[in-house]
Amino acid sequence: SMANFVKILQKGMTITDKDDDVTKRVNNLIETTSYTIFVYIAQGLFEKHKLVFSTQLCFRILARRGDLDTALYEFLIRGPKAMGHSNPVKDWLDDASWGAVMALKEMEGFDNLASDIEGNSK
Repeated sequence: SMANFVKILQKGMTITDKDDDVTKRVNNLIETTSYTIFVYIAQGLFEKHKLVFSTQLCFRILARRGDLDTALYEFLIRGPKAMGHSNPVKDWLDDASWGAVMALKEMEGFDNLASDIEGNSK
């Protein structure tokens, strides 16, 4: 409710470190209020839902700051798979997962993933 939200904001303002620099004060308020709201909401969630909520919140914060690699985020959410690649590690990794590995190796930083998996599977 709006009354609870106002109480949370007031609590956040009360416990936030004071600062003469307005920019720092605003950043402190944002950080403290975000955490206070997170704690308030998390109290009402089942334990198994807290990680999902935390992850969603983290992605939103990273996106707003411009620190979220959109391509990697889309890969994580959608799980694209490369088709037509033979799976050399069928004994422990299914074809769908190998397709995901082949798609992921196209992303920066993962170019050696498939060969590392294949080379270390023995």
